Amino acid sequence: MTPQQSKGNKTGNEGKSAIANGLNLPISIKHAVHISKMIRGKNVATAKIILQEVIDEKKPVPFRTNANGMGHKKGPLGAGRYPQKACKNILSLLESAEKNASFKGMNTSTLHITSLVPSKGPTVMRSGRGAGQAKNTHVYIVLGEHA
Repeated sequence: MTPQQSKGNKTGNEGKSAIANGLNLPISIKHAVHISKMIRGKNVATAKIILQEVIDEKKPVPFRTNANGMGHKKGPLGAGRYPQKACKNILSLLESAEKNASFKGMNTSTLHITSLVPSKGPTVMRSGRGAGQAKNTHVYIVLGEHA
């Protein structure tokens, strides 16, 4: 069941959306939440540029919560980081959603991110001397066309 179905939201343009679902991505849920806050609602081309700038360490992701002891970045941003691994995974998922939209015949130049929902995946316990937990995150992306 997708997050949209569980909330019972009806947008009225179910045929005018493209979906990509990333399951068990090996990224931090905290990084995925802050990245999704940064690019949600933006145009797909703009979001791809922003994610690529984060990967190249040109633009940091602002961390509004969980920022104790985190260094501040230049400008009015405040605390921030460059979560490159999470940005690479979300960027590939965003490109997949864009390809799904072009397959459906949607205009890819007017696409925007209508929904980007990260959620916690299953916890996998690792065994051995350096035992710990593996990070798993589900990311659900919905793209829509501007009218």
